[in-house]
Amino acid sequence: MKYCENCKVTIQNDLRCCPLCDSELSPRDERFERDFPTAPATPEAKKFTKLLIFLSVVVVTACVIIDIFTSKTMHWSVIVAVGLLYLWLSIRFIKKSRRNIGLLALIQIFGISFLSFAIDSATGYYQWSTNYVIPFVLISAAGLMSVVLLFRPKRFRDYILYQLGISVLGIVVSLVSLFSKSTVAWTSIVGAAYSGLTILGIIFFTARKTRHELKKRFHF
Repeated sequence: MKYCENCKVTIQNDLRCCPLCDSELSPRDERFERDFPTAPATPEAKKFTKLLIFLSVVVVTACVIIDIFTSKTMHWSVIVAVGLLYLWLSIRFIKKSRRNIGLLALIQIFGISFLSFAIDSATGYYQWSTNYVIPFVLISAAGLMSVVLLFRPKRFRDYILYQLGISVLGIVVSLVSLFSKSTVAWTSIVGAAYSGLTILGIIFFTARKTRHELKKRFHF
């Protein structure tokens, strides 16, 4: 038997990941809860993390001071602070969910897209976020999932829904950008084409497995 620490459930089969949250399962039987105890972080790792956090605070403080004495219009130090905060939140999330690549990709899509759009809007909205950053973030995420599915076919059922979701999101965002008269159309066209070809490839090469997984997940 295996045990999911997140969902607090026992799994009576040979699955490697929890079917509910996709976390890695721990071996368990009647005599013990896990084969090996969780290895604590070493003192050196803790010191290094504290050093990086301190350096981040120093950088933000220096940027705020320089900003106060030099900037007359826009406080760019806020962008630096928000960017570093997002970086640390991403690192923390990756450490907790590093085995769920699909969820990581999906979270980063929304995180990077929102952050870039917020910075673009705060600096005069030159549309570099919607013209370049968001389309290429979606293309990169879809490409990452394609590579994962190609080289880790045993995890197909774990990642196929993320692949489909990211591809559909790429088409929707690209079409919205085109219909909103984006100043750079080719990035949206490339994003929509890549996402569409990804879905087409899934239909051509893995239609049966995908249909089976959708039926199992959504009970239809």
